[in-house]
Amino acid sequence: MSSLYVTVSTRMSRRQERLTGIPRVEYEIARELVARGGHVLRFDRLLGRFRVAALEGASDQRSPAKAPAMRAGDTIVVPAIFWRQRQIDDLARKRQSGEIRVGVYVHDIMPIRRPELVSNENGAADFRRFIDAMIGCADWLCVSSRFVEKDLTAYVREIGKRDIPVHHVPLCADLKDRTEADASQRLRALELPSDGYVLYVSTLNPRKNHVGIYWLWRRLVEELGDTAPPLVLAGQRGWNDRDVFDLMSRDRAMWGRHIRFVEGPSDAELVQLYQQCAFTVFPSHHEGWGLPITESLSFGKPCVAADNTSLREAGQGLATHVDELDGLGWLAAIKRLALDATYRGDCSAQIAERYRPRTWHDVGEEIARLARASV
Repeated sequence: MSSLYVTVSTRMSRRQERLTGIPRVEYEIARELVARGGHVLRFDRLLGRFRVAALEGASDQRSPAKAPAMRAGDTIVVPAIFWRQRQIDDLARKRQSGEIRVGVYVHDIMPIRRPELVSNENGAADFRRFIDAMIGCADWLCVSSRFVEKDLTAYVREIGKRDIPVHHVPLCADLKDRTEADASQRLRALELPSDGYVLYVSTLNPRKNHVGIYWLWRRLVEELGDTAPPLVLAGQRGWNDRDVFDLMSRDRAMWGRHIRFVEGPSDAELVQLYQQCAFTVFPSHHEGWGLPITESLSFGKPCVAADNTSLREAGQGLATHVDELDGLGWLAAIKRLALDATYRGDCSAQIAERYRPRTWHDVGEEIARLARASV
């Protein structure tokens, strides 16, 4: 019988340790595949190759000694691309010498399509080099959205590689079901009005369009004065964030009053923020999925989101989508949700009726099915 392996680059020493973005996806996929009899592979820098290891932070840390030697027909699942050539080289060696099959989860190819949104030119060039190498050693690919499926399929064709199947495996939003809310001391210090503020969950970087939402909120306050709902920004500070952070934080009329910042919120704090907000916004320029939209819906909260890339898929037809460059359209959508409680309630009722949740169990089962089918 063939065996299943999953690579993990994320390190987590405790189950309670917070992971976000792609590292969280990587960990959850690994956890699900281990639960289905898979084995974790972690790259050993001294040996220059992958070796079987335990999944740190998991309740059932499988002993490396129990893993069989790799043989023809086994499958390695890679939940995220590698940014180091040595890892890719070892995957390629395993595939070529042992008839091992490799499946790669590609979250997006934004650095290729929108290099101006990446940290620098070197970052975009590195991504292209590594994604090309990963495609070169993959037997199949999977993606979270139909948008990325189409984009990645076109890119594989552009670079002239062999035909590789690309499968659609949407992500999930399980924050509501796995974490209890925590009205922490720093959240209480913000003195936020219950059901009266707007939430934007995102890392601060140029791709997420915090500059746009800042100017929009200034305009909203000019029109509504103190009746304008506060905007809460919740997330890590990311690359190239200094200019936008300095711009917002130097605006003493807005910062700490109409715009409030929760840096690096815990999962429990995020649950509290989602539960107590009136609605959410997500004006990002480019996404492979758009998890905060799906999370907002999972809490029954309406969301005003940009109308690009995969964001309509994440919104399941239940979010309000506006072109990220249409400032007046955004202003109108936000004012309607903020000022018309009946309309906001109708939106929430529609979400409660039509939102279709997914779990990491669903994601893991679909990827495991792909791995079994590839043998």
